[in-house]
Amino acid sequence: MPEASLKPRTIGFIVANLLFLVQGMVGYGGVLLGLLPQTPTDDIAFFLIVVAFHGPFFAFLDAKGEQRSKAERYQLFVNWWIITAASATVFWELPWYYLEDDILRRGIPMDRFHEGLEWLWIFWGYGIADHRFLNGDGTVLSVEFLSIHTSLMLIVTYFMMKKRNIWGYWLAGLGTMGVAYGTVIYVLSEWYEGWPLISDRAYDFWVKFILTQTPYIFYGGFASFCCLYLAGELAVKKHQMQNAPT
Repeated sequence: MPEASLKPRTIGFIVANLLFLVQGMVGYGGVLLGLLPQTPTDDIAFFLIVVAFHGPFFAFLDAKGEQRSKAERYQLFVNWWIITAASATVFWELPWYYLEDDILRRGIPMDRFHEGLEWLWIFWGYGIADHRFLNGDGTVLSVEFLSIHTSLMLIVTYFMMKKRNIWGYWLAGLGTMGVAYGTVIYVLSEWYEGWPLISDRAYDFWVKFILTQTPYIFYGGFASFCCLYLAGELAVKKHQMQNAPT
């Protein structure tokens, strides 16, 4: 019997989740308890997030001698990406969107952070790079509203796909493409306007903004393709089963 070993994708999964936990529990917890300074902890935390965002890539790595089908790889990638995107939406973008009017505009300069509001540090850490929720117009906020709530819909499609529901795959494909498209529109509009809502600090621009947006575009777009491929394959199999001679 061959010796059991960790698969490359299992290691990638563990590392990605550990990075999310470290930036959350150590970074966020350390700032809340006054054990860590807000800066440069925010820079380190968002670098860890950027790396963890690429965890779904490992879904395509096979162990030595392992031969999985294309559908198996696509399914794992889609599951992994939806969990990643939905988690980011629930714990980060959703609070950002609904707290910005009541809390984040309460006279907090974006170049420093007032004492007593450390619990908002995780949102401030990104907000100093991307000001869309603080200063965005109705179009920007409308696109973000649709993107956030489409991501929440993906949670439902995840469980539908677990039950091999074809509609779950179709909705997941449309949803992931919608989020990717919304991100493309936002990035292109910022570029066209001259990046008015983006910090001119190199690290803020390249790491906190560009490298946290691009996974939604590339992984989200590819996840959409994977969902539609899986939906088509499942439909063919069901058709064959229904029309098989008895």
